[in-house]
Amino acid sequence: MSDTTEYGKHNNIKIDTIMPGSCSYCYLDTPEHRADQLFIRSEIPADFEDHEFHHPDFEYVVVFCSFKKKYESAFLQCMADLDRALRIEGSGDYGSAVNFLAGLFEDEE
Repeated sequence: MSDTTEYGKHNNIKIDTIMPGSCSYCYLDTPEHRADQLFIRSEIPADFEDHEFHHPDFEYVVVFCSFKKKYESAFLQCMADLDRALRIEGSGDYGSAVNFLAGLFEDEE
């Protein structure tokens, strides 16, 4: 991994929403939901979907959440913190899973 890695740029994807003042995202997390503690620390009141997705080749889950737009920058900082922590800890194949998630939506941009 190079020193120029921008943490949190690809472990989440913004989802279009019709609700004004609201943001929706999906993001890559551990099955233990490590991001939850980051949200609590940052006081982000997020709503989570009842379902999440798990790709059989990776040990991570894709989680869907929404929150008020005023918390978006704090959410993105949490995503950077999550990405940085998991990569520094050497958590399995997190980098590969992030690249897979980013690749799913590459053609839509």
